[in-house]
Amino acid sequence: MFQLHKLTMSLGQTWLLVTHRALRPVPVADQRGMTLVTTMLMLVLLTFLGVAAISTTTSEMRLAGNDRSHRQAFFKAEAGIAYVVQRGISIFPFLQAPTHQPLTVLPADLPADITLASCDLDPVGSNPRRVEVLATGTAVGGGRVQVIAGIIGTSVNPVNQGGNQTNY
Repeated sequence: MFQLHKLTMSLGQTWLLVTHRALRPVPVADQRGMTLVTTMLMLVLLTFLGVAAISTTTSEMRLAGNDRSHRQAFFKAEAGIAYVVQRGISIFPFLQAPTHQPLTVLPADLPADITLASCDLDPVGSNPRRVEVLATGTAVGGGRVQVIAGIIGTSVNPVNQGGNQTNY
């Protein structure tokens, strides 16, 4: 701090005198409280950052697990379609009978988590026959995915295993 003093001499001269007054030193004990407050604020901030990082990681792990489960179910359903395509339309018993059965659950030598259902799209006597196949894959967690594919076949002879067939 600076202080300004006015001095007047007996001869009428005025002098300005500037003096410097030193600041008193701040005791160290007063600074320790501020350090404690600053440190506590930093710790709270770091705690919030850690909790946010853990929460994000947990959410990402759940998303990855759900994606994996969905993919497993999808690939199982695709395996069911591949099974039907490989065996041909001869595995559909209603195609050889004179009656039309719109939806039949097929007996298949597939694992229990893959189910097949078929839907006849054309009348029984038509040639070529078009069949729509619905395959359902079930994941470990219970999620299900359905895949629909179609087979067009010109022969329904079981010995011939489907004759000429195309997929759509």
